[in-house]
Amino acid sequence: MRINVHHVSRAVLLMLLTGVFAMAQEFRGSITGKVTDPNGAIVPGATVTVKNVGTNLEATTSTNDNGSYDFPVLLPGTYKLVVTKEGFKVEVRDKIEIRVADKLTIDVQLQTGSVAETVTVVSNQALETGSVTTGTVIERKQIAELPLSEGTAYQLATLAPGVVYTGNPMFTAPISNGNLAAFRVNGAPPQNQITLDGSPNYAFDFAVGFSPPADAVQEFKVQTNVFDAQQGYSAGGTVNVAVKSGTNDPHGSIYYFNRALSRTANNFFSNRSGQARPIRTYHRFGGVINGPVEIPKIYNGRDKTFFLFSYERLLDNTAEPQLFSVPTAKMRNGDFTELITNPANLNATLNGVPVNTIIYNPFSGVQSGSNVVRSTFGCPAGTGGTGVVPLPAGSSCNQISPTLFNPVALALLKYYPLPNIAGTANGTQNNYFSNVIRHEKYRAWLTRIKLASASRSSASTITALIQRIDTIGRRIIPAATSTALRSRKDSKTARMMVATSITRTCSLRTRCSTSA
Repeated sequence: MRINVHHVSRAVLLMLLTGVFAMAQEFRGSITGKVTDPNGAIVPGATVTVKNVGTNLEATTSTNDNGSYDFPVLLPGTYKLVVTKEGFKVEVRDKIEIRVADKLTIDVQLQTGSVAETVTVVSNQALETGSVTTGTVIERKQIAELPLSEGTAYQLATLAPGVVYTGNPMFTAPISNGNLAAFRVNGAPPQNQITLDGSPNYAFDFAVGFSPPADAVQEFKVQTNVFDAQQGYSAGGTVNVAVKSGTNDPHGSIYYFNRALSRTANNFFSNRSGQARPIRTYHRFGGVINGPVEIPKIYNGRDKTFFLFSYERLLDNTAEPQLFSVPTAKMRNGDFTELITNPANLNATLNGVPVNTIIYNPFSGVQSGSNVVRSTFGCPAGTGGTGVVPLPAGSSCNQISPTLFNPVALALLKYYPLPNIAGTANGTQNNYFSNVIRHEKYRAWLTRIKLASASRSSASTITALIQRIDTIGRRIIPAATSTALRSRKDSKTARMMVATSITRTCSLRTRCSTSA
């Protein structure tokens, strides 16, 4: 049997692409509407052109027999709509804002006259009547001007009505993947769809996979009630982030944020424990640049090829106050009498739970019927029963001879610090306070190239995301631990701009244990 390798390869590629596009959520907008004459009658055959003001890309179509036109896939941005028909004035709708996943309906009524005459209407925010989805668009101005403690735009998702944050506000950095997606929409479980330019942007358990720098985000939409078939496989909402794509005018920004010990107050728990301010360093810096691709004397990408590149670096050492229980000085010498909090009655209970902790000798076990009975370390007879047994003066109860100590345990004991606060339960619990220093190292690159050809009325977009994460958690007690994180439906239409996106995410990690 002969197998055509080329046909098999094409079939596999088709299945892979089908899977990618099936998972994608549409982030592009659309404009649809009807063209009528002054009497309200439909006008078939009218020429309708939509132009992206930033990139000068145009798409042209004609009204059908019902006088309708449709531009189903438009990248977020500012557009100009022009309608022409012989025997009528040219109608222009200027400054039309297409936002993430907008489905605008713009009906145009032509006026009788010459095509040499133009009627221009500056558009207000058009009413979205093409979708039953409700939500809130977080615009570029809000992302740029509202305070973002860690520079992640996802923090602003709670500006949408019905969205309640359920995470820890102390952790909103780009690597705090679970906290960035920790919000409930209209009371539903916090299992939300997170997309980047329409592509799934997930880590483990509905967490955010990649958080682009705020300066690289154009805008995003929080959809709180989702009814479209492309959405809704989770019980929560949808956060659809659109990244800047570049225009004919170059734009860029650089930033640097610093937090030092000299400008950081001591935390409440350190003050309560009488501890000095812990170390504090914070450096977050990066930049974003976008515009046309231009290589002098070789290639001029204006109106054709656009790029965006962003880089962000985070170095963060911050304290996480915690309480631990460590052996007291007496315990290190085998004296566990501090575990007896009620010496008047060694068998005392509170709500059925023994008040005192009595230690039994593991080497003293003897068979008693079907049970093994062990004796205490020097406690009087009747201990462990139901009667009242007071602790005699000078008793050796709960005292272990150093000859029974395991040498390995003694060696490990040297690494445990002594108590530094009073603690509870006679000073045996929660008696050590430590500002555990969490070390975070993170860097991320985002590159986007948009290729377009006006003659073919087409556009394609390639987005590459790379993030490198080094998160090292260092704790005195217990041992060191750490955690870190670790394309689209296309509609065909005659002479339309079509945008496709391929997203590649890569996580590189060194010298750290990571988990999503």
